[in-house]
Amino acid sequence: MRAQFRVSNKLLPSITTLDANNNTTSSIVAPSSPGKQPLVDILDVPIKTKPKEVSMSAFSFLFSGIVQYYQERLTHGADLEQKLSDLGYSVGFRINEIILYREKNPQRKNRVIPMLQFISNTVWTMLFGKNASSLEQSTDSINRYMIYENQPIECGFISIPKNLSGLQCSYFTAGIIKGILTASEFPADVKVFPSQNKESTVFIVDFDYDVIDREELWK
Repeated sequence: MRAQFRVSNKLLPSITTLDANNNTTSSIVAPSSPGKQPLVDILDVPIKTKPKEVSMSAFSFLFSGIVQYYQERLTHGADLEQKLSDLGYSVGFRINEIILYREKNPQRKNRVIPMLQFISNTVWTMLFGKNASSLEQSTDSINRYMIYENQPIECGFISIPKNLSGLQCSYFTAGIIKGILTASEFPADVKVFPSQNKESTVFIVDFDYDVIDREELWK
């Protein structure tokens, strides 16, 4: 036998309304749960609110899970680095948009040096809480610049297996750099290498020569 339950309408609040023929109708209103705040649409949240910091443990747990996910599905380190770069590339587009929205007086970067300073200072501070270690220009190539980072946080909690000893997890950050540059119309190729003393990571940015030709017009 199936149990049946009946709720008395007297225990629930009701609203009395008039229809088109002036007849009264009543409807039951479900009570709201005490102590619960109403849901807020994310689109209604002001975009200029101060960004909240994410704990290091939460980031390391999420990023290590991403690396492990790709590692189980790929056999070559170069393929895994490309996946991390593609993931960071999409993140870079979104970071560029939200930073421009939050700036009081956003200005378009037309020159290479100001654009790279924007990444190594503003973007780096937003992501990692500090500026990049240094920004340098290559003496061998006019289209090459280097961003140095002494302690990339994405590499601090990853145990790299022996068969992937040369894996550079910082390609995720390299993808972010490339995404921001592409969104700002500074197409470039970004690669990751350890520095000569192997105490820091170098993000090598090779701009397309069209960017360099445009740079010459601004001089």
